[in-house]
Amino acid sequence: MSTQQHSHLQPLLGHQGSRSHRACTACRQAKLRCDNVEAFPAACTRCRAKGFRCRTDPHFKRTSTRRRLDDVTAQLAALQKTLDLQSPNSNPQSAPDTSSVSEDTVLIEAQEVHFGELVVEDKFYRASSAGDLPNPDASLGDITLNNDQVAALFEHFGRFYYRHCPILSCDMSVRTLYDLYPFLFWTIVTISSRWHPELSDIYPKIISSYQSLVEKTLMGRILALEPVQAGVLLCYWPLAVEKQSYDPSWNYCGLITNAAIKIGLHKGVIRLPQTLIENDSRSQLKTWLACFFINCSHGWHTGIPVPTEMWSGLRVLVGPRTLAEEEFVKKVSVMKQYARSRSILESMGRNSDYNIVQMLCKELDNMRDEQQEIWSPDTEIILLGVQLSIYTHQLEHALPHNTSRFDKASRYEQESTNDILVNVAFGLAVRLIDAFHSITVTDPNSATPQRYLPKHYFNMLLVASAVIVKARTKSPSATAHASAMAQNQLRHSYTILSAWSAREHDEPDRAARLIGVLSRAERQGGLKLTESCKDSRTGIAVISDVIMTAKELRESAGTSSLARMKESGVSDRDTAGDMQVHMEGEPGLGPQLDSYDSEFPLDQWVQELLLDWDLGRHYGFQMDAEADGIFFL
Repeated sequence: MSTQQHSHLQPLLGHQGSRSHRACTACRQAKLRCDNVEAFPAACTRCRAKGFRCRTDPHFKRTSTRRRLDDVTAQLAALQKTLDLQSPNSNPQSAPDTSSVSEDTVLIEAQEVHFGELVVEDKFYRASSAGDLPNPDASLGDITLNNDQVAALFEHFGRFYYRHCPILSCDMSVRTLYDLYPFLFWTIVTISSRWHPELSDIYPKIISSYQSLVEKTLMGRILALEPVQAGVLLCYWPLAVEKQSYDPSWNYCGLITNAAIKIGLHKGVIRLPQTLIENDSRSQLKTWLACFFINCSHGWHTGIPVPTEMWSGLRVLVGPRTLAEEEFVKKVSVMKQYARSRSILESMGRNSDYNIVQMLCKELDNMRDEQQEIWSPDTEIILLGVQLSIYTHQLEHALPHNTSRFDKASRYEQESTNDILVNVAFGLAVRLIDAFHSITVTDPNSATPQRYLPKHYFNMLLVASAVIVKARTKSPSATAHASAMAQNQLRHSYTILSAWSAREHDEPDRAARLIGVLSRAERQGGLKLTESCKDSRTGIAVISDVIMTAKELRESAGTSSLARMKESGVSDRDTAGDMQVHMEGEPGLGPQLDSYDSEFPLDQWVQELLLDWDLGRHYGFQMDAEADGIFFL
């Protein structure tokens, strides 16, 4: 490959240098001791306490703060003196009119948010007065919610969730929604309650009754648009599960898509009695676009391509659009390009090459460049995730190296191409994690905005972290120049997932544990990534690879612990506490022992300690029955 092909990677990755620095930049600036190495992949103690972004940089140089206060004070005095000298000679009438300036500023800001045919206001169901809320109080099974709780949950959903999937026809009150479409009403309530800062206790109480409602609705005849919309929301934000093999959202996706086709959403003509339809064509079109989106996001992780008929005939949302609708349309456009790219790569099989992959990803870059005026970090994550998927697909399905001794030139060219692909995938993973960090920095509405993101964002963060681990393990020469960058990004990913988690052993917590186990093993030089059989896996293979590796790590930990027990003659009960301390090399890498059955054999306890993930046959990974893993759909 030519030097020119490598050139576009340099601004992103750069040369990291060979000098190793143990302290993070914040501690180096303050000349304080740093436990960055011991805490990895978590942030150092000082950065966690002060909320700093913990990172290392071989090229960091301290900014001297000596006499800084004196310099600032002198500059302030000089400015004050200048103002005092000007004030006697100034004309009072020349002072700017603050009111006119304020009006101009407001006018400019209003013009800046109106791009083309955009409309600023995003409406949600009315809940401002008692007449807009259910009467009597909303109830489902044994659960009854008062109107204050309902209003708070709908306000929370409209503020944090709705912008990701603005497909509903909201020209009605919450009371009307409850009376006519209870499935959609309770779907919004359930999703909103899971991460609500004050009403999260409702979620575990309502979940059983809501699941019964889901089963009853989806197993019956769907004769309205609203059940389809509720199913789409449930695919965006699936219910919490103990193991990912219990997650039925892929099944829901198929049911909802077929129901949407049955009632004619894909053609824009609803084939139902008019009395059952109270929705405008705009909401119908957005619902079908959302159906397409969830098929793409689920297909990315399962390896099931989206049928050409589904994306080739997508219609455009015309007319004025709100800001949320504009972002939604952009995300759908990115997914459409992804479906087209995967179709091209699938048709070429193993004959595709780096130039074709680069061309497909360049089209995505052009899409971003043409629409820079409204391009949020949310949309950027989707685009980077799609590009990462395309490059990893090429790496996993490219022709194997030619081992013939008579074709060394071809083999060298193939290895060079793979190094370039690894380098680009690594860079995309780095940028994707940075985009997640920008969400946590720029969203003023919540201390943990990532909690309200649809689950496919969570999947992308996990995949990006896995790509970094695999790139550094399997292709160290291609990423040797970015060692500090890789550690920084794994630390950021771990921090984001830890903040995402609300309780021990929930999905973000288990993902953070996985990253912690792999990162620590890689940093200690003991990580050898296991690759699962290519013929028995689908979707993004890097996920199954890191899960298989974590499985071997935990089995190795269990074996070594049993050997130490036999040598010392100590009982399981006496050793378990010490083992937990050993496993907790970084914060959050082990639950309390009393949360497990004391009758568990120790090797099973070790497996549960590290990660309780189950791939299951539903996701295409043929693993033995004892392999507990996780795969996020």
